Amino acid sequence: MIFKSFWERLTKEKGNMKVDMEKNMDYYNHAIESNPYDSAAYVSRGLLKIENGDTDGAMKDFDKAIGLHPDSALAYNNRGLLKSRMNDFDGAMEDYEQAIKLSPDFALAYYNRGILRKTIGDIDGAIKDYDKSIELDPNSAGAFCARAAIKAEMSDTDGAMNDYDMAIKADSHHALAYCNRGKLKVELDDLKGAMKDYDKAIKLAPEYALTYCNRGNLKSLTGDINGAMRDYDMAIECDPNDGVSFYCRGILKAQMNDNEAAMAEFDKAIELNPGFAQAYYSRGIQKFFKNEIEDAIKDIDVSIELAPDYVTAYISRGSLKLELNDKEGAMADYDKAIELEPDNALAYGNRAKCYQKMVEKEPDSVKKKELKQKAKEDEAKAKSLKI
Repeated sequence: MIFKSFWERLTKEKGNMKVDMEKNMDYYNHAIESNPYDSAAYVSRGLLKIENGDTDGAMKDFDKAIGLHPDSALAYNNRGLLKSRMNDFDGAMEDYEQAIKLSPDFALAYYNRGILRKTIGDIDGAIKDYDKSIELDPNSAGAFCARAAIKAEMSDTDGAMNDYDMAIKADSHHALAYCNRGKLKVELDDLKGAMKDYDKAIKLAPEYALTYCNRGNLKSLTGDINGAMRDYDMAIECDPNDGVSFYCRGILKAQMNDNEAAMAEFDKAIELNPGFAQAYYSRGIQKFFKNEIEDAIKDIDVSIELAPDYVTAYISRGSLKLELNDKEGAMADYDKAIELEPDNALAYGNRAKCYQKMVEKEPDSVKKKELKQKAKEDEAKAKSLKI
């Protein structure tokens, strides 16, 4: 038997149809009052409570359903979904595995376990679960879409594109599939195709902030500044707690040389998401433009702490340190950037400049000659990488 999630069934019709939550809640409340032993009613009401943010109430309903019907795979699956949202990953895994044990052909449980495995970094396990979910339910648009996202991250663009196509074939109202396929098309330089996908996704789900943000990025890329600004504004209107949209709007304002406004956007992005490495980096760059170099370095320090492989941040911090005549610190940053990305022309070019600065202050003729040679080698390397 192939199960569908209750929420998926509720939202399937017409794609962007709004569900009367209170009406459905009243329905299940009445069903439980009429029959307190109706396990299925507890399961369905629990899902509604998740959507309403009542996690405690949802947990009680799923626990009750399992107590009444210990063989309910759907109850375990849904409780696993709730535990995953509460970051109880071990508990969620146990529930998904119990659901699969009770119902080995439960496609949705494999899909949900795949999402959990992706979250905890088990990419191979996630793909296997998505494969199994699709095997059991060839019309599982969610599984195709999730598998496509992993393939895109692994640079398997053909595989990702095929999976997004299959997701849309399975469910032509799957807004996220259009949104994600649009992003992939941007990477493949199919900008017209990407715009069509973003437009379609927004038509299907006009409340989805990510699509507006992605379309705004595309419009910015193609020079439609006003259109991009409208899309970022709309993304923030849809989700005022989305730091990414504020960040993207900040980048656009920085490109328009509205540096104070850009700074305010980055401040907001960081307030909403204190772990947003790129926002700290971009705010640091704005501080540099205000000649607040030491404060700029502090922001870039944070961005590197949050994202130790952020090559651009090392290069920029090196340049800022050079502004403060900290040649050794600058050299260490350029060395790290090259260690992380050996083919980065900018890192070699900047390190060459650092060597040249060191030559100016070096009194020893032998060491000066060595530094000049290193600068020459880095300049040549930078030029070879740019070709």
